Amino acid sequence: MAKQNPTIPVSKLQVLELISDKIALGLFNHIGKNRESSEDLKQVLGLTRKQYYSRCSRLVKLGLIKRKEKTLVLTSLGDVVYQSQIKIARAAEHSWKLKVIDALTEFPENEQKNVMNKLITDPEMRKLISIKFA
Repeated sequence: MAKQNPTIPVSKLQVLELISDKIALGLFNHIGKNRESSEDLKQVLGLTRKQYYSRCSRLVKLGLIKRKEKTLVLTSLGDVVYQSQIKIARAAEHSWKLKVIDALTEFPENEQKNVMNKLITDPEMRKLISIKFA
């Protein structure tokens, strides 16, 4: 697997392109949730040797994962990207609620906040949306 060069900055486009690949994203998410050996990862995800190693190589090269003993783990950058894409997935799951909140622009601000508080139960997402009302 390719080693990352810590002196070369990673662009957001490189990260987004890599995690837009379904296989790379599945591998990345699985590494974020579990600690398994390479063989176990390949088997659990049903990847060929080539699929596994090419995606791992790209994830390592961008500095999202690293090998620790016999397992792959997220790096600090990888953990930030992992947590960010979880937030994006959660927002997508609640997109209809967010559309309702956006449609309430003609209502008084306190009513908009009340609707938001009833629809959005996730405190972190609520905090992000409440910036809009500040």
